[in-house]
Amino acid sequence: MIYLKPKTRLAEASRGRIVNLIPSSRQVSLLNDRLKSKSGFTIVELMVVITIMVLILTAFLLNLNAGRSARNLNIALNQLVTNIRKVQSYTLSGRNITPGLTADYYVMKFDYPTTTSYTIQAIYNTTSTPTVTTVETVKLPPGITFSGVATITRPGSLVPSSYASSCALLAYKLPFGRILMNNGCDVNIAFPDQDDYVKIVNFVSNTDNYTVSSDSNLSVILTNDKKATKTVTVYGSTGRVDFQ
Repeated sequence: MIYLKPKTRLAEASRGRIVNLIPSSRQVSLLNDRLKSKSGFTIVELMVVITIMVLILTAFLLNLNAGRSARNLNIALNQLVTNIRKVQSYTLSGRNITPGLTADYYVMKFDYPTTTSYTIQAIYNTTSTPTVTTVETVKLPPGITFSGVATITRPGSLVPSSYASSCALLAYKLPFGRILMNNGCDVNIAFPDQDDYVKIVNFVSNTDNYTVSSDSNLSVILTNDKKATKTVTVYGSTGRVDFQ
């Protein structure tokens, strides 16, 4: 009988354990079957998922843009109505243009060649040399413009009964806020009688074929890139501001 030395037995046992760690061919086959059963998405499945995600994202962006257009239109409407009332308050409170410089009229200018903004102005020195200065230029929100032209509807049987104006002036006379409207915005130093601001200053009473009138109504239309509209109307006889 041959006896192995302890060290030899240990070596043999270690080799046996190493051999047992090597998988058999059957174990390898079973492992491959499991890996195949857990395979990922196919290209077709991935394309379907990506297409669905793109459609959802597109619909979301379209709705977001439509909502932004409607929101900006409402902002422009509220801003315009607020500014009209602000100019009315300037007039009734006798607000100076700058410290020591007194206004005789506050004016809102709607110049349709510039459809993305409007101007708040003041007229002073009306007893000597009428002078116009800009108080503030208000820009409309992105995607919002004035649509068409301003419409001045004149009272009674005046001729013409209305003006479709490419540039209109809405003037408030201090100190009591009398409202005058004019079809035209020209400044003409050489020929004062053709100056639309001078016409406002020199206005006495409603006259046929005269571009300035009192007790008239002025309507302006705001629109967005989706063709939705809002109309603001100022009533000269009462000072009321309507919008729809």
